[in-house]
Amino acid sequence: MMDVQTAQLLADYNAWADQTLFTAVAKLPEGDIYRQTTTLFRSMVGTLNHNYQVDLIWWSGPYLNRTQSH
Repeated sequence: MMDVQTAQLLADYNAWADQTLFTAVAKLPEGDIYRQTTTLFRSMVGTLNHNYQVDLIWWSGPYLNRTQSH
């Protein structure tokens, strides 16, 4: 199980990274988030969706359940 200090560090980093990403996305010209690219997730919307899916996995993970024994 992850200790509280490590979980807090990772949560703080995630909040910082999300804010940095959203600030950058907000500066894009209208419609650019849908523009097809050669990146792994094919567009900025694809990247945002990936980040969202990872957050869902993270927040549902058993390593955050303090009552579960491992």
